Amino acid sequence: MKKNIMFLSSLCASLLVACQSSNDLDMTAFNNLSIDGKTIYLVGEMNDYKISQAYALKKEEDNRFCVVTALRSDLAPYRFKFTDENWSNGTNFGFKNPPGTMYEGSAMQALNANSRFEDMRFYPEKDGMYSFCLIKSNDSYYAQVSAVDKKELAYLAHYIALVNNND
Repeated sequence: MKKNIMFLSSLCASLLVACQSSNDLDMTAFNNLSIDGKTIYLVGEMNDYKISQAYALKKEEDNRFCVVTALRSDLAPYRFKFTDENWSNGTNFGFKNPPGTMYEGSAMQALNANSRFEDMRFYPEKDGMYSFCLIKSNDSYYAQVSAVDKKELAYLAHYIALVNNND
């Protein structure tokens, strides 16, 4: 178990460093989610609510933007939301309907784009890497959180190696 936590922490740290430290990479090439010209980020207890390019949402598919981070189950629940760098109305996404609590396998949760203090909560079942996604459907937004499987982790490790080799 300790080896898994150390590997996940190392992988997450490598991913964050790779995304933050490369001056040669144009971060817009990663298809960040932009609403009204504002990049949207995951903020919460997993990153001390700090705006960081490493937590900018990236396009996975049409209308689905995600970011991956490591979580520990013993630190649950994790409070989080999606926002721009100024926490602006229209791009400050918290829960729409209380209690805004999610577990692994939970259905998508409706979001309020004009949130103030309505942080979502997520309870991971086990230590691991989790994908936090903001999904747009028509004129509504939804949150979804899911565990990242081993194949996706292998892809991330390959991606990190490519980025680091280009530095």
